[in-house]
Amino acid sequence: MASKNEGPQSIERVARILECLTERPIEGERLSDIAGRCGYPKPVAHRTLNALVDVGYVEQDPETRRYRLGLEIFALAAAAGSRISILHLAQTAIAELAAKHGDTFFLYVRSRSHAICIDRVSGSFPIKAQTINVGDRVPLGGSAGSLAILANVRDDELGHLIDINMPMLGHLSKFDPGRLHQLVAETRERGYALYEGAIVPGMSAAALPIRDGQQNVVASISIVALSDRLTRQRLPQIVDDMADAIRRIEQRAGYSRV
Repeated sequence: MASKNEGPQSIERVARILECLTERPIEGERLSDIAGRCGYPKPVAHRTLNALVDVGYVEQDPETRRYRLGLEIFALAAAAGSRISILHLAQTAIAELAAKHGDTFFLYVRSRSHAICIDRVSGSFPIKAQTINVGDRVPLGGSAGSLAILANVRDDELGHLIDINMPMLGHLSKFDPGRLHQLVAETRERGYALYEGAIVPGMSAAALPIRDGQQNVVASISIVALSDRLTRQRLPQIVDDMADAIRRIEQRAGYSRV
């Protein structure tokens, strides 16, 4: 008899494998790499991948034997995007912010325990902040944009998200669960996320969340710039402009304030 947890566990396994395949969408992934990164035995990963191939969500290159996302996934993404597209709604606002302030602005959307960068626009300042590329996945808390999302989740899921993401934030030497909880508290009190040289030395970042009609955080806008440009004198105006851009985005999306 199947365990009553088998269904949810199978769905979680599918989700983790699909997320793994987003990291190398062109060249694909080997079975051993997928199993290793997801923490599944190779036979389990193989069965799951075969099932996903059968329904078109994954395809396998007949020559390299590598797996990559199938066309059915892109059809699903297109259908979801037609319902509401944060990217479409925010693109103009992001471009206007970059043009006005000269620095690099990012748009993130939440994907479970991660944030995905879906837009990046650089202004006229010669030194560009391009440490995050469009399509990159960041554990919540691993950037200012993802911290703005993390700080606005419910308290009952905050600890769980921090616990599962800490192993992926090991490159941030000064970070531990206590420090991340402190950063969340500071972000909530301040109203925006702020990293000053914590991710990349000499670079600072600030971010604000985008919320839906039920006040759930769905995305964020962030700025990344040289620390000597993101000064305490300059930062308030940038934050105000970002907040105004977010209000316009939320209004265009039909999100009503509660």
